[in-house]
Amino acid sequence: MKNTIIASFLLLMSTTVFAQGKYYLSYEVSDNKWDTGVTVVSGATLDEDDTGYAILGGIHLSDNLDLEFGYKDFGEAYLAGASGNTFRLDGTLYAFNTSAVIAYEGEAYLIGLKPKYKLTENISIFGKIGVNMWDTTYHLATGTASGSVDEDGTDFYYGAGVSASFAGLDIGLSHSMYEFDSDDVESTALSLSYTLNF
Repeated sequence: MKNTIIASFLLLMSTTVFAQGKYYLSYEVSDNKWDTGVTVVSGATLDEDDTGYAILGGIHLSDNLDLEFGYKDFGEAYLAGASGNTFRLDGTLYAFNTSAVIAYEGEAYLIGLKPKYKLTENISIFGKIGVNMWDTTYHLATGTASGSVDEDGTDFYYGAGVSASFAGLDIGLSHSMYEFDSDDVESTALSLSYTLNF
């Protein structure tokens, strides 16, 4: 199913689409909140918020629809504790038996559709829905050892936002949800886009 969706998006990127000649580049800075499944921390420190960034490109397929693709970095979440500290993960209680830091970081390549609607000449609202091809890394570090494990997969993302246009620049504010297998990341992003005409 997901491979079919990816193939459908890539099919849109045909010669006739590129011949329309309207593209944009976008850079965004985001505040990301990881849903790690960790709750009821006692003594340990849990930080599920971090800043990230994205570099995106897009094609204006029509006045009401863009095709968007790019790369997004979500920053990291971490749990740090000392011997005797406890935390609950997905309903199970765990305890640190030594001082350790567990970090979880992720990035993704994105391809999706961005429907949009003009409220005024310069103000638009938009949605986002697409495929999130993610890669995450778990890091574990103690006073005497360290290690990491990589995981990857393909899931969906979706969101909505508002943008304002000024002299070829678009300033956008959006809120999106990115699925990472059993985990989710909520991302609130501020973006700056520049439209290219060929």
